[in-house]
Amino acid sequence: MWKEIIESWLETQQKTNEWETNLLVNDTVNKVEEIIDILDEVSYKKNKNIKVIRTMEIKEAHEIWALHWVAHVWILKPNWKIWLQKKSLNKSKKEKWSISAAWHIRTTESPKQWWVRETFEELWITINENDLIPLWIYKKTKWKIWSEKWLNKELIFAYLLEIDDNTNFKLDEKEVEKIEFMDINIFERNILDPIKSKVFSKNKRYFQSIINKIRNKIT
Repeated sequence: MWKEIIESWLETQQKTNEWETNLLVNDTVNKVEEIIDILDEVSYKKNKNIKVIRTMEIKEAHEIWALHWVAHVWILKPNWKIWLQKKSLNKSKKEKWSISAAWHIRTTESPKQWWVRETFEELWITINENDLIPLWIYKKTKWKIWSEKWLNKELIFAYLLEIDDNTNFKLDEKEVEKIEFMDINIFERNILDPIKSKVFSKNKRYFQSIINKIRNKIT
């Protein structure tokens, strides 16, 4: 929402000073994309109440170990084929297979609103909120190596999205290097195998839990 408002305002201002406004557009939109909601950890710990208490940049949230929410979506095709992806090299140095899609949730949007918009913008798949099947709300706390060491404290909203074989999509090459639709049983065997599991990101317990929850939702 804020991105659209700012872009509209800056488009009007552009008539007066095109060069400076272009710089301002890029800088402002990028900053808005990096702003996320910070959640009240005490409130969530006591009664699972999700309460936004402030906003800040993603980097700062990781630096001070602030609880924030992210959305994970697991995409499933018929015959139990699960969408796995490798991030582009400019996004990740690991080149590991991982979640179908995952993003930090931008401020002013709910997990479902964020995912509906991101699915269209990055994959060109049009869905509505009712297409998303809730799987799990999972709190993750760990060290994470990024461009530097960050403390990562996230409340993950995991959803399932079922698509058919005729669903058209287009990958954002800046974000995703490649995808694969893997049989969910093969995926499970691979993450449990000491050798084959090395090609997946280090989320083995999370993957196993998600597989079980997907089976429970579909069967």
